[in-house]
Amino acid sequence: MTQSSYASPIDISSFADFETFGKTNTSNPDKVVECVFALDIGGSLAKLAYQHTFRYKVCVPKELSDPHSKRRTTVCGPFEFYDYREHEYEGHKLCFTKFETRHIDSCLDFIHSKVLPKYSDINKDAVRLVGRVTGGGAFKYMQNIIDKFGGVLEIEREDEMASLVCGCTFLLRNIPDEAYIYDKRAMPSQIFLSSFMVNTYPFLLVNIGSGVSFLKVEADSSYKRVGGTSLGGGTFWGIASLLAGSQKTFDELLALADKGDHREVDMLVKDIYGGAYESLGLSGDVIASSFGLAARRPNETRRPADMVKALLVAISNNIGQLACLYALQHGVRRILFGGFFIRGHRLTMEVISFAVKYWSNGAMKAMFLRHEGYLGVVGVFMKARGMQERLASGGTDAEEAISPLSSNDQLFQGQRHASKCWSENYVTSIVGRKTSKASPPSMEGLTLSEFELEHLGDMSLEPFPLLLSPVDYVPDTWDLTQDCKARVYWLECFKQGVDRLRKKAEESQAESTDPNDSRDRAQRFSERYLNFLSELSDRPSGRGLLTVRSILEAQQHLLREFGFPDAFCVQKKLENTWSLSFFPGLMEHLDSLDWEERQMELAQGFLTGNIFDWGASEAVRFFTQEQDTVDGMTSFEKARAKLQYANHFII
Repeated sequence: MTQSSYASPIDISSFADFETFGKTNTSNPDKVVECVFALDIGGSLAKLAYQHTFRYKVCVPKELSDPHSKRRTTVCGPFEFYDYREHEYEGHKLCFTKFETRHIDSCLDFIHSKVLPKYSDINKDAVRLVGRVTGGGAFKYMQNIIDKFGGVLEIEREDEMASLVCGCTFLLRNIPDEAYIYDKRAMPSQIFLSSFMVNTYPFLLVNIGSGVSFLKVEADSSYKRVGGTSLGGGTFWGIASLLAGSQKTFDELLALADKGDHREVDMLVKDIYGGAYESLGLSGDVIASSFGLAARRPNETRRPADMVKALLVAISNNIGQLACLYALQHGVRRILFGGFFIRGHRLTMEVISFAVKYWSNGAMKAMFLRHEGYLGVVGVFMKARGMQERLASGGTDAEEAISPLSSNDQLFQGQRHASKCWSENYVTSIVGRKTSKASPPSMEGLTLSEFELEHLGDMSLEPFPLLLSPVDYVPDTWDLTQDCKARVYWLECFKQGVDRLRKKAEESQAESTDPNDSRDRAQRFSERYLNFLSELSDRPSGRGLLTVRSILEAQQHLLREFGFPDAFCVQKKLENTWSLSFFPGLMEHLDSLDWEERQMELAQGFLTGNIFDWGASEAVRFFTQEQDTVDGMTSFEKARAKLQYANHFII
């Protein structure tokens, strides 16, 4: 297998110091720099980020001056109340995937055949195409990369640790539930930290790759490597492969460890003392010596699963202990774990969490990242994106953009700007997905990514200015990840509404030139959406914090993906026209009342207008059962009568 399918966005002296290889063009420094790909090549895995441009439609209300707007006299006036046009925008996806480093040529072939062709019509007189590479492989495989792309684009080598810190802070700021703690007693066991970036610095970033680096991050542009160990993911993969007796993928070895019993290999306290060592507070089940029991009984046959599990426990425990000790030594109380070693694996997180808690006497907790393995490549790409957007918004003189700020300030100013643009694609992203046992993924399309950041051209979201504290405001107070009863209820509600949503989507484009096409797209949407909801039932924490809002956002994403910018556009026209037909009579009735009666009528009218606040299921049931309706809409008087009947329950 050349690729797995795991994963559903500084101390640099000068940008001039970055090394550039391949075809270098310095004759026109004002060219726009376009980053074609970012690549983080580690000792075991190569992580790739590439951008994919797509077109999508948005429904925009027509203005009265629009010559295409239908003009006829209705109760709404000389225009349709919800007359609209479809406007097309350009969006961007930042896709992430990975390859085993030993198959680096397959990674480069993928870039050459599936990523580069997207830039074939670029005006090279105005745009400078670059590929950015970091990690140890940026040195080891640089000649291979130059041979592959040197005549087409420039290759720039980026600092590995700077990219790592940049990517970590970017993801923490742009994905509200990027960080989480693990508690095996909770259900589900991932507890997300939505406001993690509030007063976060300093923190210890533990990057577990083939080896392990411990970085103390003190501010956006300040970090220091305080230590490391050679016993990391590469150690586990290598020794576990020897113990298993065959070449296996990392995920296959983790699955093998889940079947093992480390007590058949490890020497416990009770194996030495016959029970607990109470004077030291050590229970009998604590590991006294990893693999120690194998030395005592060397002639016994050991199961590979038992040995692999003992190895995983030993390495995870060692990493957790070292992280805690480095944090204590450097006065840091927050510890974040990154790198592709953890992969959402429960046993790994349990052992690391226990080690941190034990060696800190309960004062610290291990914190994990949902997109742990992509920190470096996110940092490389976002550094490139930030500089490009800074040049676009800060003037035409490239030298002016670099001065007088330090390179660190430039990097993170660009990052803060990017934070307004990029958001997680909730439909695609998933944490801890098991490696597929099927053949390597097809390269027929850019669909391999299971982690995506998305930028929509029509959106520019800003915090509501009247919030008391926008930085730690959390709009979702109902956590469906933890509330099992509420989760079951809401997911079932959404499932029951899929078929109606499919019909409305199809209805919204009933006048299209090809009705069979809209019918087919609506059917494919409903199948994809149902699969998505079923996956949330099976793995509620797989995409981070689960809320009603996140499900609705995923719903709109899928409708947009299948070409339905507004599934309810026909319904909106109908409902608004129907509702406004009651408006003149209602105003005459209110004018006939005295002041006190009018206030009561207005209050009842507000409640009647917000009928879905009664409960979505109950409201739909009322409409569908009511005989005097037009396309599911009853009269205002009927709805108000229903409200008054329920008053003694509401009050």
